[in-house]
Amino acid sequence: QTVYTMLGMQGLENVVCINSSGMADWTIAGFPVER
Repeated sequence: QTVYTMLGMQGLENVVCINSSGMADWTIAGFPVER
């Protein structure tokens, strides 16, 4: 959560903190991924 807070302080507000699910669940849910 430290990185999430740090990015938020730098003005990034569209960051989502993924606690325990990880990228696999994120991709299965159909959320966009930039590579």
